[in-house]
Amino acid sequence: MSKCVAEMTEEQREQRNAYQRAWHTNMTEEQREQRNVCQRSWRANMTEEQRKQRNAAARDCQRSRRANMTEEQRKQRRERQNACQQSRRANMTEEQREEEKACRRRWRLKRYGTTPEQYDKKFAAQDGKCAICGKHNDECRYGLLPDHDHMTGALRGLLCNKHNSGLGQFGDTLEGLTAAIAYLIGDDPAKLDTVITYLKGRVEC
Repeated sequence: MSKCVAEMTEEQREQRNAYQRAWHTNMTEEQREQRNVCQRSWRANMTEEQRKQRNAAARDCQRSRRANMTEEQRKQRRERQNACQQSRRANMTEEQREEEKACRRRWRLKRYGTTPEQYDKKFAAQDGKCAICGKHNDECRYGLLPDHDHMTGALRGLLCNKHNSGLGQFGDTLEGLTAAIAYLIGDDPAKLDTVITYLKGRVEC
């Protein structure tokens, strides 16, 4: 189906979009709920291979369609999306808002290779603070982010955005961080003693 859409002419695509918009606009609340239930059930029963194939086909279709859009069509598309989102959010119940919020959170954490349960457990263990600098989650612009071992994929802890990015800049390796520490120490023995004392304190904890 995605291949068929990608091969449509601009006129055919516009006719299809107009039909879909009219159909969505004229749906009753009951029909919309039935459609959502059907879609959720269908997605829940997909195999991992089917999900990958569907996502790949959807991405190819979107790239092809967007590459052929004019600037005016892009503007109209953004306006339609904004209007649709505002209308949907305005008619959402409190329960639906909470469900959407939880869904976004699961999706965001999945990108980091963790689950809400793993995140909450680590959050409680760290008292909601960055494992490196101790900054609280409420003080972090993006909140505390999951940091995982790139070799094993295991969740190591939660870090503020600055230190999570910082580890990545050093290659997420002890060698990179050690080289940076050696550079900062230079020829000052007092700085080396400070580092050793700090590390001993962390190990004892």
